[in-house]
Amino acid sequence: MLKSTLSATSRLFLWLWSLFKSCFGYRIRNMYHPISQTPQGGIEMTEARRFQNKFDDEYGTIHPKFFNGDFKAALELIKKEYKMLLVYLHSPLHINTPRFCNEVLCKEGFKEFVEENFVFFAADISNREGYALSNQLRATTYPFLIAGVSTGGKFQPLLRLEGQLDMDSVMAQLIDAQENAEPTLNIAKAEDQERTMARTQREEQDRAYQASLERDRQLEIERQEKKDRELQVQRQIQEKQRLKEERLTRIQTERQALYEQFTSTPQSSLNKELTTIRFHFPDGSRAEYKFNKNDSNKRLFEYIHALPRTKFVAWEPRVDSDFENYEITTNFPKKAVDINATLAQSNLNNALLYVREIAQDEDEEV
Repeated sequence: MLKSTLSATSRLFLWLWSLFKSCFGYRIRNMYHPISQTPQGGIEMTEARRFQNKFDDEYGTIHPKFFNGDFKAALELIKKEYKMLLVYLHSPLHINTPRFCNEVLCKEGFKEFVEENFVFFAADISNREGYALSNQLRATTYPFLIAGVSTGGKFQPLLRLEGQLDMDSVMAQLIDAQENAEPTLNIAKAEDQERTMARTQREEQDRAYQASLERDRQLEIERQEKKDRELQVQRQIQEKQRLKEERLTRIQTERQALYEQFTSTPQSSLNKELTTIRFHFPDGSRAEYKFNKNDSNKRLFEYIHALPRTKFVAWEPRVDSDFENYEITTNFPKKAVDINATLAQSNLNNALLYVREIAQDEDEEV
């Protein structure tokens, strides 16, 4: 009788001690062992990776793929992938944990179903994040499973399983939860797609609008450039006309001054320094004038330029002809008179010279 009582008391003590370690073992161990340990090599291992390595060593690798990140990152992922989040809180010292891991969590069927339909987040309550989650999710006993969706960036639980759990019950309730959540996930996906489509349309409209603005800007630039070119051409025409008029005015002024010189100079036949130069013009008419033998040949061109009108000379230079438009040549041999030499140097004593007027190109008028 005493032996039986002691045996029952021992079992009760062991159960209470297991429960105590399950709830408070995290705090006790962390008094002596830091939570974050840096492995050899200097690269810090995440809590999720440390827990998975420990779990694999104890229960094997056949289990749903653990999410390698924190709880917040897992929430962000299910929002992007329109999946449910299945959270498993692992109590390594709880009496029901080994059975649940071996008979449910590490079964191939459970693994395939969860990986296809959920993002699986597992945490050890003896670690910092696992302990915080156990408080946040108000876990009271273990094993502990909770499934939910992301709503407004927060976790919304839809299924809560804890305590003694068997494979059939867990699978049935997860399937129901997944089917119940599917419409919500589909709606969220459709809304996101609609928002994405609307955003894409706005972006396309913005691009089209910007492209239209750019085309209008280019057209305006082209119109302005065309206008500027036309104005430039107009200014060039006006400038050319101005220079032409100035040239004509200058030529007429020069001719008048030269004409007065030639008509006012007395032609003495007794002056031995004078020589008579006869000119033959393009129309066949002729004229003559007495020049000083030491005069520059330019004087011949000036005479042509300001040709005194007489009854014997019908030809006259064009109103726009200047010195460079006249060609004066001897007959035998035919040789152009150098405007920079003198009559004596050119041996033009009593010479007969032929006059030709060179046409002025339009582009060279100014």
